[in-house]
Amino acid sequence: MAAPGLKAFRKIEIGKEATRGTAVAANKFILGTLQMTKDITWHEPDEDRGSLARFHRRTSVGEAGTLRFEGPANYEQLIHFLAMAVKGGVVGVQQALTTAYLWTFSPNYATKNAQDSYTIEFGDDIQAWESNFALISSLELGLAMNEVAMLRADIFGRPPVTCTFTALSAPTVINDIIATKAKIYVDSTWATLGTTPKSDLLIAGTVRLPTGIVPVKYADGNLYFSSVSEQKRNLELDLTFAFNSDANTERGYWEAGTMRFIRLEIIGALIASTYYYTLRIDMAVRYTTWSTLEDRDGEDVVRVTAVSEYDPTGTKEFEIVVTNKETAL
Repeated sequence: MAAPGLKAFRKIEIGKEATRGTAVAANKFILGTLQMTKDITWHEPDEDRGSLARFHRRTSVGEAGTLRFEGPANYEQLIHFLAMAVKGGVVGVQQALTTAYLWTFSPNYATKNAQDSYTIEFGDDIQAWESNFALISSLELGLAMNEVAMLRADIFGRPPVTCTFTALSAPTVINDIIATKAKIYVDSTWATLGTTPKSDLLIAGTVRLPTGIVPVKYADGNLYFSSVSEQKRNLELDLTFAFNSDANTERGYWEAGTMRFIRLEIIGALIASTYYYTLRIDMAVRYTTWSTLEDRDGEDVVRVTAVSEYDPTGTKEFEIVVTNKETAL
């Protein structure tokens, strides 16, 4: 009897493509869990055949790959997801001749963002599959106290095909993004963003980016998608605030429809000199909903939602910055 594959032997490997849709060998492990599905669109006509059987034939008319990643967020791997979701062609900038590199993902508004596509390898000790032209349709970062930040990504790509895993050495050491160490700043302008900390306000939150990247099909002789298009999008926030005087002030801005400027920042271990592992998410937002009072351990809390909005003075809507030791994607 053939022995089944073991879940313990599953792994995920990725490689950034030089040309979208041209598969490359993987060069990095990704730590987390992945679901990879081959989606087939079938043509099954219900025809007049003189038979009580409804279907007599089936033809494949479309194929695609659907992937779902979940796992703890870390400073090393996050930049690959941002490259697939926010903006392509970003390079790390070395900081003062140290081992620290600054990665800035600040999307374009008048030109395409040309997000980087990846080849993703996934499987176990029985079989590996790869999906190329992989891009992210939705990216989500969840923050909760006493936990690490959690990353979720809905990914589409070309239909998976069997492959052999690229031989890689053991995964590199990673640095988890610890949600408990998150800080929030709320200010009135983009220029002053990051100057007003609110140390007893944020309890939990989710940052969500429906990327607006969608596959499109042309008559090119293939069953899979031909290219991608980029639609309008915005950042979405779900926040839980302790209901204190700061929260009550923010409620007034919600009622007035006033734009607010929020920074979420999580600083990790020292890299070198004065540079630390860092995740910083800056955004101009307007609050969209504000719940009535709930409680947590006897304290009143409120649940708040907000969406990003382009600020003509700061000439941006949001920006995500990561500092790590990665020299290249």
